[in-house]
Amino acid sequence: MAQLKNNKGFTLLEVLAVIVIGSIVSILVWSAFNSSVKTYHKTSQHIDLRQEANILVETLSNLHKRKETLNLQYDRENKKLYINEDLFNKKNYKIDVSFRGPANEDLFGSSNRITNLQEKKLLRLHFQLYDDIGNKYEIQTTISRL
Repeated sequence: MAQLKNNKGFTLLEVLAVIVIGSIVSILVWSAFNSSVKTYHKTSQHIDLRQEANILVETLSNLHKRKETLNLQYDRENKKLYINEDLFNKKNYKIDVSFRGPANEDLFGSSNRITNLQEKKLLRLHFQLYDDIGNKYEIQTTISRL
C-alpha cells in the first residue's frame, strides 16, 4: 500500500496552538488598554477637582484682598457653597468646608452663613471637594490681607 503524504496545510494541533497564543495576546492587550482608560478617567476627574478647588481659593482670595463684600452661605445638607448669593460650583461637586478666623474659631459656628468676612484679616480655609463617584480633593490654606 502506498502511503499518502500531505505536506500542504496545517495540522489541527498547529491551528489550536495559534488560536491559544492569539487569545492570550489579545487578552493581555485588552487588559492593558482597559487599565489605561480607567487611569485616564481617574486622573482627569482628579484634575477637574483640583481646578475647582483652585478656582474657589482664588475667588475667595481676590474678594478678601480687595475688601469686597464676602458673604458665604453653606448648605450642609446638600453640601453646596454660595458666595455672595451665587452658587460657587455649577459642576455639581459636593463640598465640605470650614472657615476659621485668627483665633482658630469656626466662623460658621452653628449657623450656615458668614456675613462679616471682609472685617477679618486672616482666614483659614479647609475644604474637601467630592465628585459624583466619590473622588476627593482636599485643600488647607490661609488667606491673609495685610
